[in-house]
Amino acid sequence: MFNYPNVLMSTPEKYKERLQRNYRTALQVVREVIGDKRIEDYKNGYDLIKVSPRAVARHGCCRLCSCYSVIEVSKHLFEVEDKYMITTLVHEILHTFKDARGHDAKWKWYAKQINDNTEYIISVCSGIPGVNRKFKYSIICNNCKHITRRYRIQNKILEKFKNKEIHCRYCQCDSFNIEDIENHIYLCDNSINERN
Repeated sequence: MFNYPNVLMSTPEKYKERLQRNYRTALQVVREVIGDKRIEDYKNGYDLIKVSPRAVARHGCCRLCSCYSVIEVSKHLFEVEDKYMITTLVHEILHTFKDARGHDAKWKWYAKQINDNTEYIISVCSGIPGVNRKFKYSIICNNCKHITRRYRIQNKILEKFKNKEIHCRYCQCDSFNIEDIENHIYLCDNSINERN
């Protein structure tokens, strides 16, 4: 019926056993709540799982291919209790269902079924205690002062900020200060006064 996960070769050996064990638990949780038949009908083939050494902002992600899915988890999940990795894996397994796209109503329905019937709390995004995520950049709207933090900013995105092609989602202002928090330098300072 289900092939247990194929851990991609790029996954470091020290993570493989724990990742496979937690994936099996996560899949069993989904099977018990959603049902084997429903999973057979709706799941997008088999899963390949791997550890992302770079992922900092997210705990996991899922990419769908024609007959399989790639589930990726952050290496930071290996620093905390297994229940958090299992929660993340359940979240990503729900993304492999053909009738759920992103965090749409159907995905949320599946997540609610898990939440109502198990100890795991599946949400769109969640903080995990013990995962220390250091932000490198602080983006501050010069109008409403909303602060967004990032781990990295691509040069092309930085240029869009500088050229005022990006707007604050809260006040639609196109003026931001971007600070490299570690080095205390401003990468972008296009204050509102520049317009005058």
